[in-house]
Amino acid sequence: MERLTNGSWESCSKDELLDGDVYRTPSGVNGWHQRIYKTPIVRPPSRLVSPTDIALAFPSDSVAELNDYAWNTEKTLSNRGLAQQILYALKGNRDLDVLSDKFNDMLNFMVAEIPSYTTEANDAFKLQIGI
Repeated sequence: MERLTNGSWESCSKDELLDGDVYRTPSGVNGWHQRIYKTPIVRPPSRLVSPTDIALAFPSDSVAELNDYAWNTEKTLSNRGLAQQILYALKGNRDLDVLSDKFNDMLNFMVAEIPSYTTEANDAFKLQIGI
């Protein structure tokens, strides 16, 4: 493997490449395959939990309050939309990544906006779903 440095090709290993480096690898007899190196994307850890498990662990009185909140026209449209997204996630049919930022944002919204969903309720909910 070689990388292009200041107009000339230098021998290197894959570990030495930086994002955006132009490099080439031997291809066939007397040929080269030239590419631009991109740093591999490291995916954050995830943990999928079924909506049924989440709904069973979620406080039922908070679901009723969340539903009322979602239809309250005195609340901002973005907050009502987020409340609808949470309700949809609870009633949905696909697993949720409980370690994602979006899921965490939903829980923080619940603590901030829904009176019956306290920090203690949030901690108990997280414990029940294993996060």
